[in-house]
Amino acid sequence: MDEIIARAYALLNAKGLTNWTIETRNDVNSAGGTIHSKNVIWLSDIVIPLLPDESVWDVILHEVSHAIVGRNHPEHGDFWVSTHKAMGGSGEQYIDVPEGFISRVKSLH
Repeated sequence: MDEIIARAYALLNAKGLTNWTIETRNDVNSAGGTIHSKNVIWLSDIVIPLLPDESVWDVILHEVSHAIVGRNHPEHGDFWVSTHKAMGGSGEQYIDVPEGFISRVKSLH
C-alpha cells in the first residue's frame, strides 16, 4: 500500500491539492472514498490490494476527481466524468472487482 499511497500523493500534489491527505480503512464494501469536510481521500486496505494495477489507478483518479470537482457538483455528473477522463480515468462510477470477492463495488465516493 505504501507505493500506492505515494502515487496518490504525487497526483494530489500535481493537481495542487497539497492540503489533502490519504488514509486507509478496513473496508470491504468500497475501494475508496472522499471526505471533503476533512480533505481526506481514503483507500480500502482490503479491496485495493486485490485489484489489478489499472483498477487501483482508476480508483485513485476517481477519488482525486472528487477532490478537484468539489462537493458543490453532482457526485458523478458531467463535470466529474470529464475531470476523471481528462486524467486518464474510465469516467465510470463503479469498477469490477475480482470474482469471488465482491461482484461490484457499490460506492466509490
